[in-house]
Amino acid sequence: MPNLTRTEAARLLTCERQIDQAVTQFAAAGSCLRTIRDDKLYRQEYASFNDYLSDRWGFTRQRAHQLIQSSAEVEDLPALANEMAAREYSKQTVPVKRVIKEKLAGVPKVRAKDIKQVVMEHEEGEDSGGAAPSPDSWFEDKLAASESLSEILTSLFMIRKKLREESEWNHYLGGFRSKDTDIFLVNLITAVKWAIPHSICPECDGDGVGCETCEDRSGWVNKETWDAFSRD
Repeated sequence: MPNLTRTEAARLLTCERQIDQAVTQFAAAGSCLRTIRDDKLYRQEYASFNDYLSDRWGFTRQRAHQLIQSSAEVEDLPALANEMAAREYSKQTVPVKRVIKEKLAGVPKVRAKDIKQVVMEHEEGEDSGGAAPSPDSWFEDKLAASESLSEILTSLFMIRKKLREESEWNHYLGGFRSKDTDIFLVNLITAVKWAIPHSICPECDGDGVGCETCEDRSGWVNKETWDAFSRD
């Protein structure tokens, strides 16, 4: 491969230093945005935090919350190398985060690929019967609810399948009765899915009080809500 001249090598070094500085400033930006939001420091010139974000920085509400959430993840794991790593870390449950911190202790810069590797190994260990780490006390009841509702969900799927099979020969379950019953079960399955806790609310960081995202559900969100935030 062709070598760089001394001038080109110096330019590359300067550019990379500036890029490195830029990609590591996300946590500071998120922390400052959180302070401005929580203390309403925008109120002298703007009616709302959203107006401030749009006019002053050109940010959407979702982008600001991504930075705020990422800064919170860095507080939990300071070695996170960049925003991508912070967002990957934020996807994990509290017990898995504990495993990540244990496995990557001493790593100076934790990147997204490092987190994915630990998560993959952890999931493989669970599949082979490995013991999962004990959840934090704050999340114990959420995990219990998730497990219980997941069992109910599995039962509902089995009931729906069984009723479909029965309706093929039992005329009392066929026709419009079969359709109405199936619609009822689909709605019930949807309701149970919506009620399963998936992760700490990315907007209120688990506080829950007055939060529009988790709807005062003690600081947790379901998978659909979490995926929507991840896409944004």
